[in-house]
Amino acid sequence: MNKKCETQVLGLVLVVILAFIIAGMGYLIFQSFGDNESNSSNKNICSQDIKDCGNGTYVSRNVSINCEFDICQPFQNKIENDQP
Repeated sequence: MNKKCETQVLGLVLVVILAFIIAGMGYLIFQSFGDNESNSSNKNICSQDIKDCGNGTYVSRNVSINCEFDICQPFQNKIENDQP
């Protein structure tokens, strides 16, 4: 091969390698954004609604039990007696 042909082949090889590097970086960036969205929507956040327990108390959704409502606790009305 002559020098001109070798230079062209070398340039083509460098362009192909650079294209693979750019494509790989783009893929990694895309995957990191996709993972953050799926993790936050599936594992860490529940809706902000509340449930009325019917006794004057409310419970919210709990992340640790798959965003189900917490259990309503029985209401205990404590009346303090002023008599000794």
